[in-house]
Amino acid sequence: MVNNGFHSSMRQKRTFALAEVIAAMAVLAIAMIPLIGALTAEKSRVQSFYKRGVAEQVLDGYREVLAAGAWRKYEPGTYQLDMDSRALNQLADSDVSLRVTAEDEQLRYKLAWHPEHIKAVKPVEKVFTVKKNRR
Repeated sequence: MVNNGFHSSMRQKRTFALAEVIAAMAVLAIAMIPLIGALTAEKSRVQSFYKRGVAEQVLDGYREVLAAGAWRKYEPGTYQLDMDSRALNQLADSDVSLRVTAEDEQLRYKLAWHPEHIKAVKPVEKVFTVKKNRR
């Protein structure tokens, strides 16, 4: 004869084990929701750091060009530069400006990259000075 108590006990254990597995999966799924949100936020931060890094490298390069002698072409004032840079073209709408100011016996050159429509990315600025009598 078959002992029905044994089969009923096994069935209850399997049902309980299945319920435990379902509960554990639900807890894991609920725990993953904030993790997914954190990863999404981190992705946007990394993208903003990348964009700033590209802009800094381009401005550093143009600052070197200016420091090598191209600064002589610019009188005090503000200029919108048309940068022929494939790296900057990869970024969203942005503009590069050069502001030249005369201070005491120096000319101050300030290069700035301003991202448009990108709130998470701060502008990048590079500054150098030249003595006026070097012209």
